[in-house]
Amino acid sequence: MSSDRRAPRVGVIDALAYYTVEPDLPPGGWSRLQELTARARQTSEEMQREGIPVRFLRSIYVPEKEACFYLYEAASQQAVEEAARRAALPFKRVNKAIGPGSEEGRRMT
Repeated sequence: MSSDRRAPRVGVIDALAYYTVEPDLPPGGWSRLQELTARARQTSEEMQREGIPVRFLRSIYVPEKEACFYLYEAASQQAVEEAARRAALPFKRVNKAIGPGSEEGRRMT
Protein backbone atom coordinates (compact mmCIF):
# COMPACT_ATOMS: atom_id res chain seq x y z
CA MET A 1 0.00 0.00 0.00
CA SER A 2 1.46 3.34 -1.01
CA SER A 3 1.73 6.12 1.52
CA ASP A 4 1.79 8.71 -1.26
CA ARG A 5 -1.29 10.67 -0.33
CA ARG A 6 -1.71 13.85 -2.23
CA ALA A 7 -3.98 16.64 -1.24
CA PRO A 8 -6.86 17.13 -3.64
CA ARG A 9 -6.26 19.82 -6.21
CA VAL A 10 -8.38 22.89 -5.96
CA GLY A 11 -8.82 25.14 -8.96
CA VAL A 12 -8.26 28.84 -8.74
CA ILE A 13 -11.49 30.78 -8.48
CA ASP A 14 -11.57 34.44 -9.40
CA ALA A 15 -12.92 36.73 -6.72
CA LEU A 16 -16.56 37.54 -7.38
CA ALA A 17 -17.90 41.06 -7.30
CA TYR A 18 -21.35 42.63 -7.43
CA TYR A 19 -22.61 44.42 -10.52
CA THR A 20 -25.80 46.26 -11.36
CA VAL A 21 -27.38 46.26 -14.78
CA GLU A 22 -29.61 49.21 -15.58
CA PRO A 23 -31.98 47.99 -18.28
CA ASP A 24 -33.78 50.24 -20.73
CA LEU A 25 -37.51 50.65 -20.20
CA PRO A 26 -38.97 47.73 -22.16
CA PRO A 27 -41.81 48.15 -24.66
CA GLY A 28 -44.97 47.89 -22.60
CA GLY A 29 -43.27 49.32 -19.52
CA TRP A 30 -42.24 47.64 -16.31
CA SER A 31 -45.35 45.45 -16.23
CA ARG A 32 -43.08 42.83 -17.85
CA LEU A 33 -40.61 42.95 -14.94
CA GLN A 34 -41.41 39.42 -13.74
CA GLU A 35 -40.89 38.00 -17.21
CA LEU A 36 -37.62 39.86 -17.69
CA THR A 37 -36.40 38.82 -14.24
CA ALA A 38 -37.19 35.17 -14.93
CA ARG A 39 -35.26 35.38 -18.20
CA ALA A 40 -32.27 36.98 -16.45
CA ARG A 41 -32.27 34.28 -13.77
CA GLN A 42 -32.61 31.42 -16.26
CA THR A 43 -29.81 32.78 -18.44
CA SER A 44 -27.38 33.12 -15.53
CA GLU A 45 -28.18 29.56 -14.43
CA GLU A 46 -27.41 28.32 -17.96
CA MET A 47 -24.11 30.22 -17.95
CA GLN A 48 -23.18 28.72 -14.58
CA ARG A 49 -23.74 25.24 -16.01
CA GLU A 50 -21.32 26.25 -18.80
CA GLY A 51 -18.76 27.13 -16.13
CA ILE A 52 -19.12 30.91 -16.44
CA PRO A 53 -19.16 32.45 -12.95
CA VAL A 54 -22.18 34.76 -13.09
CA ARG A 55 -25.19 34.65 -10.79
CA PHE A 56 -28.37 36.70 -10.97
CA LEU A 57 -29.35 37.79 -7.46
CA ARG A 58 -32.44 40.01 -7.74
CA SER A 59 -34.23 42.80 -9.51
CA ILE A 60 -34.84 46.13 -7.81
CA TYR A 61 -37.62 48.38 -9.06
CA VAL A 62 -37.66 52.05 -8.01
CA PRO A 63 -41.15 53.36 -8.91
CA GLU A 64 -40.38 56.99 -8.01
CA LYS A 65 -37.64 57.03 -10.64
CA GLU A 66 -39.32 54.62 -13.09
CA ALA A 67 -36.07 52.68 -12.95
CA CYS A 68 -35.07 49.09 -12.53
CA PHE A 69 -31.77 47.47 -11.64
CA TYR A 70 -30.64 43.87 -11.83
CA LEU A 71 -28.08 42.77 -9.27
CA TYR A 72 -25.54 40.14 -10.30
CA GLU A 73 -22.54 38.49 -8.70
CA ALA A 74 -19.82 37.62 -11.19
CA ALA A 75 -16.11 37.32 -11.86
CA SER A 76 -16.18 40.15 -14.40
CA GLN A 77 -18.26 42.92 -15.88
CA GLN A 78 -17.97 41.17 -19.25
CA ALA A 79 -19.71 38.08 -17.84
CA VAL A 80 -22.61 40.24 -16.64
CA GLU A 81 -22.85 42.02 -19.99
CA GLU A 82 -22.91 38.64 -21.74
CA ALA A 83 -25.66 37.42 -19.38
CA ALA A 84 -27.77 40.50 -20.17
CA ARG A 85 -27.22 40.04 -23.92
CA ARG A 86 -28.12 36.34 -23.80
CA ALA A 87 -31.28 37.16 -21.84
CA ALA A 88 -32.16 39.78 -24.49
CA LEU A 89 -32.21 42.54 -21.88
CA PRO A 90 -31.47 45.87 -23.55
CA PHE A 91 -29.44 47.83 -21.03
CA LYS A 92 -27.99 51.30 -20.56
CA ARG A 93 -25.00 50.34 -18.48
CA VAL A 94 -23.36 47.85 -16.14
CA ASN A 95 -21.69 49.18 -13.00
CA LYS A 96 -19.61 47.54 -10.32
CA ALA A 97 -21.46 47.73 -7.01
CA ILE A 98 -20.26 47.59 -3.43
CA GLY A 99 -21.40 44.41 -1.72
CA PRO A 100 -22.23 43.96 1.93
CA GLY A 101 -19.14 43.14 3.94
CA SER A 102 -16.81 44.05 1.08
CA GLU A 103 -13.59 45.94 1.66
CA GLU A 104 -15.02 48.94 -0.20
CA GLY A 105 -18.15 48.89 1.94
CA ARG A 106 -16.17 48.79 5.17
CA ARG A 107 -14.13 51.80 4.08
CA MET A 108 -17.30 53.82 3.48
CA THR A 109 -18.70 53.31 6.98
